[in-house]
Amino acid sequence: QIDAVTRSFLASSVACARCHDHKADPIPQSDYYSLAAIFRNTTTHFGLIKAQARQVSPLIDVSDLEPTSEKVVVDEAALAELQAKRDEAGRNMEEVMARIRSGEQVNRSTLRRSRTARDKAEAALNAFDQEGRARVFLMGVQDRFQPIETRILSRGELDRPGSQVTPGFVQVMSPPGGHSAGTTMTLSGRRELADWMANPRHPLTARVMVNRIWTWLFGSGLVATPDDFGATGSAPSHPELLDHLAIRLVENGWSIKRTIREIVLTETWRQASDFDRENFERDPENRYLWRAHPRRLEAESIRDAMLMIAGNLDFRRPEGSLLEVVGEGAVGKSVYAPEIRAIETDHRSVYLPRVRDVMPEMLELFDGPDGSAVTGQREVTTMPLQSLYLMNSDFVREQAVGFAERVMSQPVGERLDYAHRLAFGRAATPGERAIAKDFGGAFSEATGELESRFEHERWTAYCHALFCTAEFRRIE
Repeated sequence: QIDAVTRSFLASSVACARCHDHKADPIPQSDYYSLAAIFRNTTTHFGLIKAQARQVSPLIDVSDLEPTSEKVVVDEAALAELQAKRDEAGRNMEEVMARIRSGEQVNRSTLRRSRTARDKAEAALNAFDQEGRARVFLMGVQDRFQPIETRILSRGELDRPGSQVTPGFVQVMSPPGGHSAGTTMTLSGRRELADWMANPRHPLTARVMVNRIWTWLFGSGLVATPDDFGATGSAPSHPELLDHLAIRLVENGWSIKRTIREIVLTETWRQASDFDRENFERDPENRYLWRAHPRRLEAESIRDAMLMIAGNLDFRRPEGSLLEVVGEGAVGKSVYAPEIRAIETDHRSVYLPRVRDVMPEMLELFDGPDGSAVTGQREVTTMPLQSLYLMNSDFVREQAVGFAERVMSQPVGERLDYAHRLAFGRAATPGERAIAKDFGGAFSEATGELESRFEHERWTAYCHALFCTAEFRRIE
């Protein structure tokens, strides 16, 4: 939690001070444990049932805050059915436990499935009160009722506690004497931590935020290391501009929307990506922004663009977790990485599951980030496996079929331009028209059949080829 918060909002590696004073930045070990004192006195409600974790983490019940007239109500029959399913799942679990107690060798997966079924049935029933009204839950955090004492751990080892610390903040980022959470703080100190980070005079928060916005828009930040503003990070290429944008962000009420509007209305944003040799020789990395950064789409955007063009993208949020199709259990024991990578759905890529460092194949190949780490700027690699995936993937082939069907719904003379507008946002060039004509003739010759009979297959192959182009995956 400390690493995620400090890297995200402060672009600082405070977590490096867990075992010793920070090696590069002026952050003593005591600062880390002062922040830890805040998070240790906070309980996070993940919503985990007993079958999913060693410790149950229920969601927060806020049913009393929801107007009664807006609650979903089930009838007595539906409520009785949920109770019957709960009771049946409980009996099945008891039978499995009785077999184990009798000395019978029961497969571990059988025990896990029975336990999961019981806990899911219990959770489904608990979603309604005794009168059948839906209860309202949310994931969140709460202060602990009893504060926990926090001590500095020598070398980060639990069995070597040192001096006690009070909740506080990073000293080098605070005014003199202003790094303590204070004696009038809330139980955990979360409110004080939020006020400290969102203080308009905080030296980092606004600068880190506008640098991330700049990175999202231009492909590279004013500070090239968006997750590290410390000594090991890069110096800003335009420090005065960074300060100006940070001041404007605060003056605009921390509005991301207004900041984006100010940036995209500038001449710098509206530049083309045309190459200029003289400028390239002076600034090969384009740090001074003499042209727009040509860059590849992110993995999720490539996948979603294929689904959108094929007419298959489902904008709805999926019900439950997509991981249910691979079952319950530990990765590598009862659930295996290839099964997770093979998960496919027509929903947006943001809903695809990521289990530690295991993610669906397409996201993995196109540099999807590790879901357990803060990644302000992704790696961009080019390797043969990416091209092989685009050529041979069943998923890409299925989207090419949908793409072809959309193209064939147009008048014959407009199909080629329509296909290129969907894929590239422009009409086909004369050279591309000649290539398409040669492709059609070569395809008919290879199949040995009449052109009209294999028209759909020909367009599917052509649309598949458009998906495989570099232009489809790049922003120029």
